[in-house]
Amino acid sequence: MKKRSEKYTLVAAFIIPVILMLGLFAVKEIYPFGEKAFLTGDLYHQYLPFFRELLRKVSEKEGFGFSFRVGIGSNFMALFGYYLASPFHMLAFLIPEKFLMEFIGYMMIVKTGLCSLTATIYLRKHFQTQNPMVVLFAFFYAFSGYMAAYSYNIMWIDCVWLLPLILLGLERLIQEGKCGLYCVTLALCIYTNFYLSIMVCLFIVLYFGMLLFNNFSRLKGRQIIRRIGCFALFSLLAGGMAAVLLIPEVCAILQTDFGDVEFPNKLKAYFSALDVLARHCICVNTERGLAHWPNIYCGSMVILMIPLYIMNRQIPIREKFSKLALAGFMVLSFRINLLDFLWHGMNYPDSLPGRQSFLYIFLILTLCYDAFHHVKQSESQHILYGYLCAVLFYLFCDKFISHEDFEIGVKLETILFVTVYCVLLYIYSTRDKKKVRCLAFSIAAIVVMAECSINMANTGIGTSSRAAYVEKLDAYQELYEVAKERENGLFRVEQFDRKTKNDSEMAGFTSASVFSSTLNSQVMDLYTRLGMRHSKVYYC
Repeated sequence: MKKRSEKYTLVAAFIIPVILMLGLFAVKEIYPFGEKAFLTGDLYHQYLPFFRELLRKVSEKEGFGFSFRVGIGSNFMALFGYYLASPFHMLAFLIPEKFLMEFIGYMMIVKTGLCSLTATIYLRKHFQTQNPMVVLFAFFYAFSGYMAAYSYNIMWIDCVWLLPLILLGLERLIQEGKCGLYCVTLALCIYTNFYLSIMVCLFIVLYFGMLLFNNFSRLKGRQIIRRIGCFALFSLLAGGMAAVLLIPEVCAILQTDFGDVEFPNKLKAYFSALDVLARHCICVNTERGLAHWPNIYCGSMVILMIPLYIMNRQIPIREKFSKLALAGFMVLSFRINLLDFLWHGMNYPDSLPGRQSFLYIFLILTLCYDAFHHVKQSESQHILYGYLCAVLFYLFCDKFISHEDFEIGVKLETILFVTVYCVLLYIYSTRDKKKVRCLAFSIAAIVVMAECSINMANTGIGTSSRAAYVEKLDAYQELYEVAKERENGLFRVEQFDRKTKNDSEMAGFTSASVFSSTLNSQVMDLYTRLGMRHSKVYYC
């Protein structure tokens, strides 16, 4: 019976987020529920065109080392490693090319389910619990502000769903000396996305130090040295396993403008800690531009549960201090320019700020579940104190934050959900009758799913017209065939009316324009001297 209930929990952890996302796709009228497509930002301009170029290279049996169609010629292996390397993306070869944009959108739904599933696995194993409540905390990870803002960056989401497994493997390394899960999942993370893996690796170094600190009294001197050695060895081995893409990727990045490292001249803070923490409120607008706001929403219950975590006497002081210190450092990293610079691979992000936010989100959710896990052993008045802390936080936000993202509706919705969670938590912790607790769990599940759906619907899932996106592709291809008949030797073509910044990859013609983060900086310098348009990631 225990194994069966565990299977049901894991199935629910994956299936329910998928169903909720399908419902949101229906609301947003995304094909086949309407004539829109899940296309926004870089997915619109880069990822879908690059996918089409990948399919074209495979069908025409071209080598992966170079692409003649990406700009005036480009290192395709670097582009593949940066944007397309996820093993899931290879499933695109099994579907008709005309449904490629639908494949990408629905693959994002699958990855959302995987985020919930792996978070559930971590919470169950870490806390040694069969409590189905873990699923609700996993939902908040899968529907976080990070996912709402950046889910269209499909190559990043593999790192998001792999993170819980990497940390579970790291904990096994410390506690049991087992290194397999850690090594394999970290290697897969580095392979699927070199860039976000930089942030994951920085985080696991900090997390490893925290784990050593928490387990210091339990481990002997030789065991500590052995764990440090295993951590270093298997981290390097993970990098070595991904080296087939990692080495050419690093070499290519060093040839871009991002390879020029310029440390900040002076320290400065972007905003206050209260400004950062206020972004835990529901329906705060996600930031995708040049402002530095992190997208850290992961359920309004965080405002209630963190005070409970701090007050709970069942959680060891050493563990509480180290985890809160790590969370505090992450908040500081969102605020301080130098730390922001280091987290982003010694570069400032060109829009899409706080790309390491998912690390902070997962850490915070583990603290919240820890507080819930011990809530029955704590004093019932602590729930009231936690609620008062949440109300006080609400009043501070109302008084000191006037940013347009924090309109009155955002604040009222947040305190409403916090109040509901407080009541349900009190019932759950003070009543022993199984029926009452089951009822509280059922209501909590409905409320959590409602909150996740409301936030995602209001802050995520950008759409574009499906028909308008591809309406001129056939015409471009026909014109290119005419050009090939008329021209001899090397030639390039351009169009004035661009649909994307990578139309040549979409339609398969040879252009002299491209939008990619893997561009050689010398080409950009040439375009500058010729007086043409350029940036760190674009020339035309």
